[in-house]
Amino acid sequence: MGLEWEPLPKAKRGHEREFADLFHKLAVAKESRRDQLLQWFADVTEPAYALIGAPRVGFDDAADAWLQAKAEKSNRLEELDAIRADMHGTYVLDLLPPCEGFPVYRSSLEVERYTFHAELLRATSDELGTELCELAYTMMLPEALSDYATQLFVTADRFAAEHKLPEHVATIREPVFPEGTDGRRGHVLYAAAKWCEYWSVRGHGLAVMY
Repeated sequence: MGLEWEPLPKAKRGHEREFADLFHKLAVAKESRRDQLLQWFADVTEPAYALIGAPRVGFDDAADAWLQAKAEKSNRLEELDAIRADMHGTYVLDLLPPCEGFPVYRSSLEVERYTFHAELLRATSDELGTELCELAYTMMLPEALSDYATQLFVTADRFAAEHKLPEHVATIREPVFPEGTDGRRGHVLYAAAKWCEYWSVRGHGLAVMY
């Protein structure tokens, strides 16, 4: 799977100090303590999928209609009641419109819609340099993620200028540039920068998985 990015959960109201304390402990935790710290962290935070307005199964007509269509497509309509009960309360991110926080670069359809396949940044390691490459593997609070987004934009702009890439490499959403080309590397850099900016301005930091 390689390196994956997800938006860090936000602190529940009244738990900001505990959130910060646990965040810093997680950043240096040994594997033996990590599971327990993650459970405590989950208890005082709210995940991104619960905060971005996604319809929920059992609460919103759009989500219920989505589930029924999904069951019909897989020939499981007879099981719909059981599936609906099992998925009650599930947030359906697929029903939200495209945005820079929902990257086109995902490792598979099995990951969350907001998961960025940051492993692709390996192909831009020469442009990023050691410091920015190391930061890609580092959990960050929103302020640090915002700074990282700025540095990625600077890197992407410099790369685009040096390689005379077309202007739409910075604006087009779809990955139209062939793999292995300068255009693809530039597009990945911009996509990563926009992902970091999108989530940091909404108060989310960076969670890394690899």
